[in-house]
Amino acid sequence: MQRRQFLKTIGYATAGLQLSLISPVYSNPKKRPNFLFIFTDDQGYGDMSAHGNQYLETPNLDQLAGEGVEFTQFHASPLCAPSRACLLTGRQFLRTGVWGVHRGHDYLNLDETTFAQVLRKAGYATGMMGKWHSGKPEAWRPWKRGFDESWIAHLYRHMECNVLHNGTKEKWQGWTTDLLTDKAIEFMEAKNDQPFFCYLAFLAPHAPWFVPPSYLKKYTDKGLNDPIATCFGMIDQIDHNVGRLMNALDQLGLADNTIVIFTSDNGPINEAEREWGKINEEDFQKRNPRGLRGRKGDIWENGTRVPCIVRWKDHYKPAKVDRVAHLVDMYPTFLDLAGVSVPAGNKPLDGKSLRPLWEGNVKDWPDRLVFNSKDEPYWPGKFNRNSILPDKSAIKYENQVLTVRNQQFKLVKNGDTELLFDIPNDPQEKNDVSEKHPQIKARLSQALKDWYAEILTSEDSYNQPRFPVGYPGDSEGYLYACAVTAAKGNVQGGSHSTTNWQDSGDAQTLLIDVLNPGPYRVGLDARVMNTDAVVEVSVDKAAVQGKVKPDGPIYLGTINLEKGPADLNIRLVQVTPGYHPVFQELRGIWLRKEEGFPEPALNF
Repeated sequence: MQRRQFLKTIGYATAGLQLSLISPVYSNPKKRPNFLFIFTDDQGYGDMSAHGNQYLETPNLDQLAGEGVEFTQFHASPLCAPSRACLLTGRQFLRTGVWGVHRGHDYLNLDETTFAQVLRKAGYATGMMGKWHSGKPEAWRPWKRGFDESWIAHLYRHMECNVLHNGTKEKWQGWTTDLLTDKAIEFMEAKNDQPFFCYLAFLAPHAPWFVPPSYLKKYTDKGLNDPIATCFGMIDQIDHNVGRLMNALDQLGLADNTIVIFTSDNGPINEAEREWGKINEEDFQKRNPRGLRGRKGDIWENGTRVPCIVRWKDHYKPAKVDRVAHLVDMYPTFLDLAGVSVPAGNKPLDGKSLRPLWEGNVKDWPDRLVFNSKDEPYWPGKFNRNSILPDKSAIKYENQVLTVRNQQFKLVKNGDTELLFDIPNDPQEKNDVSEKHPQIKARLSQALKDWYAEILTSEDSYNQPRFPVGYPGDSEGYLYACAVTAAKGNVQGGSHSTTNWQDSGDAQTLLIDVLNPGPYRVGLDARVMNTDAVVEVSVDKAAVQGKVKPDGPIYLGTINLEKGPADLNIRLVQVTPGYHPVFQELRGIWLRKEEGFPEPALNF
């Protein structure tokens, strides 16, 4: 697809986007730096040999760290979709409509502006390859959020991966980590006549752990058990491909004008999933040589502290930077270095440009507060199967798991308990120093309380996506059932579907916004266990019913939709009791003008 076509169609999220003029220092576009942003999945701070790991071999990452600016206090959010929201928007994830990793909690609001949209408008070629996880349907996909070229990889296929390339399905043969690197190199080579931003988001080392035999043998030969040997092999494979990327920059003559950033989305996990389940604690600690507290999903240091290396050959001097920074800082840093101002009307950023630190101006860097949050809030009834989306009035500050820190101190709020840690002197978070520093604790506690109160008042926090129906270019017309707003009866929300549809009256609600009114063909995508049932789909006063069938899409008929926002309800209206539920899982619903129901691109 031609680049001009992408530049003409910014998409649903970017109407009216305006940019300030490019800084005079970059009046010649070719003088602006390129960016290669390498983002790994579940790679903790201890998953590098340069960080004290005695088993893992990462010579290319170690060399990158030795040649670049390395942050020793860089943080992500505790989980992947929240971290990606922070990266893409420069805003703390709870402000962006993202508040989890599944069940519709991982959709980046369509009115958020991504750094890719801003840079593309300023003349950058933008490419993304790998893990997206910021919304599944067409309106949320990266080619609608500022990326010219996008390859979304199926989660988590480390070999023979299904890929969406700008909406076209591809089947890759080979190892996904290697093939994503191939695409990154091809993109940079093709776009080297203009400034580019290449966003390479590896799936590894996220579980399920799976790696080429040669990498596995390298670590089993060291006496390691298969699970941890496989995990280390995946990181070793990443390291090999980082070396390939650096060699490619040299060979293409791009190294001296390309800023390379390497980091991760959260800390390490101690589960290998399908193959082995949880690994033993001794093996998990091999990923954590500094003995940091916690793991992925936690607000402790090992859940959020990640590697961060920045190299701009012949521009940045090698250095270690101990200043606290976060993924929200990347957005303003990219724009600063590209000579582009934050767009007029952009939502307020939480991040701050790290350019002074990258350039060595550490002494003048002021102290600051950095906030973080566990992804899912707690509210009374949360674990009731019908508590799919909370009434925000039920979310109380005193129940939440949150943190705030400045350069020295970190306040951890775990429900009604608040602990204070002196991180430079106690990175393992073993000693609560609240009694030694009561005034500091009080200030941080009040700042955290005020910050969360602001989050709760935002209309964008803790919401569910509203699906555009009749969205231009949406060939699937598919709504994901996991983005359930309310459930009735036995229905339970799951990571990728709703489950336990058993009795008459069982129902769920999805939010829609009809852009193109008129008749729509209605079909359900479900795993059917009991065919003796009738299901209804209704929007306002319009409704259509049909008999459940065991094979293929369940075609219900045609429904007439009026323009504008509405609630779509799915309900079992007649069930003959049986041993099995009607739907073991309901994955989604099609609303299409066209004939037929295509296979949905699930789990991209």
